[in-house]
Amino acid sequence: MAGKSDYIKFDPEKIMEVSMNFDRLHNRFTVCTGNIKKKAESMRSIWQGDSAVLYAEKLKELDTQSAEIAKKFLSYSQDLAKASGIYKDDGETVVKRIAEGLPTDGVFLS
Repeated sequence: MAGKSDYIKFDPEKIMEVSMNFDRLHNRFTVCTGNIKKKAESMRSIWQGDSAVLYAEKLKELDTQSAEIAKKFLSYSQDLAKASGIYKDDGETVVKRIAEGLPTDGVFLS
């Protein structure tokens, strides 16, 4: 457990890198599950019977679950991208505010 004197440094570039990885995972996952769905749909016309009905039901469950997972990948990516911007912007804002608050009278010799 971190104490009050502990400091955790967040690197906005690393956070953005993870965000981009989640975005790539989202895209790849969406393409792969879309391909599975297309292949399964193409089989519906040639496959009939009880097992085909059961297969279609399972595919519908898979489609629902994959949509939820894809949303999570996208959400994580967007949240991390926002966090990266927040840390970067907040860090720059704090430094600027501190710098503006520093005394300048008599600092520079002429």
